[in-house]
Amino acid sequence: MALRRIPSVNETEHGDFVLSDSLTEREKVRVVVRIDLHLDGQNVASHIDLGLATPGDIPPAPPLSSPVAAPVPVPATQRRTL
Repeated sequence: MALRRIPSVNETEHGDFVLSDSLTEREKVRVVVRIDLHLDGQNVASHIDLGLATPGDIPPAPPLSSPVAAPVPVPATQRRTL
């Protein structure tokens, strides 16, 4: 497999491939883009997990502890009659 030929990519015991910790963030992005383009060119489906939180990973906000204050009513202006 092509991923085994890249020195900065390591295979885990579960068969996953991970980038070397010695790479800078810029180097990691370059490697990931190269791998994705290579696999796409071979019509191989791939899944790249960047380890970033998605909206589904973020817990909902806790409920408000106090009720929201109602807006202050604006007094009506009096109309003058002539």
